[in-house]
Amino acid sequence: MEKLLDEIEDLAGKFECQDTSEWKFTTFGVKSCGGPRGFIAYSTKIDTSAFLEKVRFYTEQDSICNHKWKLASDCSVPPEPKQIICVNGKPKFIYK
Repeated sequence: MEKLLDEIEDLAGKFECQDTSEWKFTTFGVKSCGGPRGFIAYSTKIDTSAFLEKVRFYTEQDSICNHKWKLASDCSVPPEPKQIICVNGKPKFIYK
């Protein structure tokens, strides 16, 4: 799972953030009590269909692991970002 998440993060960060209109975000993973593990920003310059499919597969596998190993989580719900800004070439979430 860690290797898959590393691949997802590498794809997401493949391009420098210079224009926020070229960036979107999606949820990834699933907590054992429901809801996403978090949000990840990605450049629309990548193959977004393949990227989102990889994220979907990761989330599906995360859910399977939670059930198989009876994993627990803190059940907190991560706040959904309101927008993305570019800071030093990296995307940054704004929550207000």
